[in-house]
Amino acid sequence: MHSNIFNTNIKYLFNLNKQKNNLKKIDFSRDTGIAQSTITTWNKGVVPKGNNLKTVIEYFNKHLGLELTSDSILETDLQKDSKYIKKIMHEPAVKYTANIDAEIIKELKRLKASTKENILHLLKDLE
Repeated sequence: MHSNIFNTNIKYLFNLNKQKNNLKKIDFSRDTGIAQSTITTWNKGVVPKGNNLKTVIEYFNKHLGLELTSDSILETDLQKDSKYIKKIMHEPAVKYTANIDAEIIKELKRLKASTKENILHLLKDLE
């Protein structure tokens, strides 16, 4: 039962994320580190477990402004549950910052090598 509901939900969530944020599966893969081949297995009925399931939930909660849990994504048809439909329709999703990230990278590439080194040292201190 879980695989059918999850399969329906994951397709729905990817579709919503594409519509609302112009994010595709490749973006999900890049942002989460989950291989596209793994996503393909989900579309064929495999249900993620452990960290992958947690990552899926966190990603879509962030990008779509939802409050998914492992129970809801595995047991609730999100397309038919009014709680999630209202949230999706009325709350703005977090906008993806790919354009901002690209601009930052572009500007960083223009910097002198010594300035880049200083920035790297500052970033390492933040860890």
